[in-house]
Amino acid sequence: TLPLPDSREMRLFVDETRRGLGENTRFAARWKTLDGLWLSFHLMTPEGPEEYWIMLPFERGRYQNAYAWLLWGSASLLAAILAAYLIVSSISRPLRRLAHAAHQVGSGKIPAPFAEKGPQEIAVLAKAFNQMATGLMRAAADRALLLAGVSHDLRTPLARLRLETELLNVPESDRASMIADIESMDRIIGQFLDYGRGATRAPMQPVDLTPMVAEIAASYIQRGAQIKITAPPQLPALAHPLSLSRAICNLLDNALRYAGEDNPISIDLYAINAMACIAIADHGPGIPPEEIERMRQPFTRLENARSNAPGAGLGLAIVERIALFHGGRLDLLPRKSGGLRAIVRIPQAA
Repeated sequence: TLPLPDSREMRLFVDETRRGLGENTRFAARWKTLDGLWLSFHLMTPEGPEEYWIMLPFERGRYQNAYAWLLWGSASLLAAILAAYLIVSSISRPLRRLAHAAHQVGSGKIPAPFAEKGPQEIAVLAKAFNQMATGLMRAAADRALLLAGVSHDLRTPLARLRLETELLNVPESDRASMIADIESMDRIIGQFLDYGRGATRAPMQPVDLTPMVAEIAASYIQRGAQIKITAPPQLPALAHPLSLSRAICNLLDNALRYAGEDNPISIDLYAINAMACIAIADHGPGIPPEEIERMRQPFTRLENARSNAPGAGLGLAIVERIALFHGGRLDLLPRKSGGLRAIVRIPQAA
């Protein structure tokens, strides 16, 4: 017999085999003229234990290059990861674009059409989204045409009616009451038009909120309103000036309408967490905390004292829509001293 090679791998093989077959197990690399991996085992016979030999292919005990197996395994794992990444990317990337486009639709914008290609499910989804976006564009065009007609067909007769009222030979108190009703109708029509117009298509631009809010407040102060402004020297923000001005005016109109012109209104401008904040607080009846979310919806009014003033219930809904269009939000908070604190938050400009 020829002994096995003296190597670490063979010693491990011998130790593990003897642990399973017994300590009397013998090994050899050649028996008589046959080369191989020879090992012995014992069987009990009537004459006693007898030894038998079995030959295995020598490759069974030969050391295999672990680094080669590790390299092949790593290459297979990397190939599987790369294939999985490509598959997931082909699905997740269009879904992320669709999610962003859906967010744009929620903000009142119409995104560009999607390429109707890729996996079948994504292509079907993109086609359905394009059809929806086309329908929204058509609806927006019809709405713009309708609003133009409403503005002309309703406000023109109201203007004539006010002019005729001014010329009526009636007591001054009656004339003032009729003019107030006409102005109230005009404000309600204006709210309908503002809400129906939705978000403007004009791009955002850097705006300094401090002089902008001061100019708006000055026009109300000239009409007798008591407004106190607390603002930094500059507060840049990304905004559409016209729509943001409309939101501020709506909040001031609400504050004056429900709190009264005799009660002071405070406007605080500040920045927090990269957001420019416009906080308008009044001393009116306020909104109960459980009713705040409902008051964000259009055509919603409270049944308490705050709803005694005229209006269509669209003021806060218009401000909410404008804030969302700017990538911000509207917070409605009750004041400890009574009244409502409305905060419009929009992103700051660099």
